[in-house]
Amino acid sequence: TPFDKSAKILFEQRNTIPSEQKSNVIFSEDGMTITLETKNETNNEFVKYSEFENIISTNDIILVIYKEKCVLLQKKELVSENISAFCEFVSIKTGCYHSIEE
Repeated sequence: TPFDKSAKILFEQRNTIPSEQKSNVIFSEDGMTITLETKNETNNEFVKYSEFENIISTNDIILVIYKEKCVLLQKKELVSENISAFCEFVSIKTGCYHSIEE
């Protein structure tokens, strides 16, 4: 199932980000920009919404899966003041949003 595939990807990538690395994720009208910063360099990746494979939302997190990669966002760290509006926005933009909130 899509959820099994998502869980497998997350598990496989769980230790791939160094602790000294800073990250920032911005959602715009056209897609998602991920910025990763280390002491020596800054890398940006832009992902069009059409490249999203799955978005899974729980009570505490939003898991974004794209191009066989994933981003785990903690809802408590989101800048958006309205989490429901954000979730509706990405749902409309991607067509692959799933909520499993209790």
